[in-house]
Amino acid sequence: MRKLTIIIPAFNEEHTIQEVIGKVFNQPLNNCEKEVIIVDDGSTDDTNKILTNLKSQLDFILLTHAKNLGKGEAIKTALNLASGDYFLIQDADLEYNPADWPILLEKVKDSTNIIVFGSRELSPQRRGYAHCVLGVKLLTALIN
Repeated sequence: MRKLTIIIPAFNEEHTIQEVIGKVFNQPLNNCEKEVIIVDDGSTDDTNKILTNLKSQLDFILLTHAKNLGKGEAIKTALNLASGDYFLIQDADLEYNPADWPILLEKVKDSTNIIVFGSRELSPQRRGYAHCVLGVKLLTALIN
């Protein structure tokens, strides 16, 4: 069975963190084990308190930064402990929907794809600013 490591960088997300974690743990994954690593990146609100309370109820790794180092550093911190076959970044503010994970995982399953990027810009009803759409197309072309 393959393992999916879900990395959740969080900074001052007291209003959404509990909902995100609920969705992460309730998202079914066929034939895939979940490993959840949450990095509190120096939050100054109640994010860490909420995460500490949830930790007693759910099985996830909680890491903390003493001060805010940024999303990239939070991801690097999590990658040091990650043991999955696949890695996924889930924003703590629900910018990304865990219900979209199966679509991404299907793209890497039994294929030569080594990386898959999701994009809300590909869905006509969710498109953003024109420069963002163009940027996604350019990035995709470069990576492909």
